[in-house]
Amino acid sequence: MCQVEQGKNICLYGSENLVWIQQFNDKITEVKRAGMQLETIYVGNSQSGENVKQIMARSGEKSFSDPLSFTNVQYFWLRLESMRRSKLRLGKTPSSDHVLAELSALLDMDAREEEWTVIGCGGSSSTDIFRLQGMQVMEFVRKCSEWRENITNLGFFGALRNFLDLHLLKGVAITHALFPLEKMKG
Repeated sequence: MCQVEQGKNICLYGSENLVWIQQFNDKITEVKRAGMQLETIYVGNSQSGENVKQIMARSGEKSFSDPLSFTNVQYFWLRLESMRRSKLRLGKTPSSDHVLAELSALLDMDAREEEWTVIGCGGSSSTDIFRLQGMQVMEFVRKCSEWRENITNLGFFGALRNFLDLHLLKGVAITHALFPLEKMKG
């Protein structure tokens, strides 16, 4: 993925809920029109079947996001599961290994058939990754105008973190996880 190498803001997202995907992509399109630099990539789900193929065909027609081939979507999920199994074979636990914890959280969200996103930035200087669930993601993109103004001072991820922290204080349960990308390479 050259977006990672170029240090772009990347949003991986998954679901089999076509209505949610369309709503999400409509909002992301608005965010992009407002000048936000965010690459979106649909990765379906781990049980990639006919539903995911149909969604991918529709998203290709409407250019929802940067398309992956169906085969690459399957490889994506196989790789995540393979990474998790490797860590477990090495005796790691989610409480002692950040990467295993995040892999498990993402695979667990997928297993519950929820809508989800993972937002991160490529490049060696980036250290933040945010994991959000379906309705929380919609809240985040709907309120873009509230947090977008902070990007100049705080950067994309600082503004996002600030927005999420404010909503956490108001009792909105938004799942976010931060961990250094360097740790993911191990």
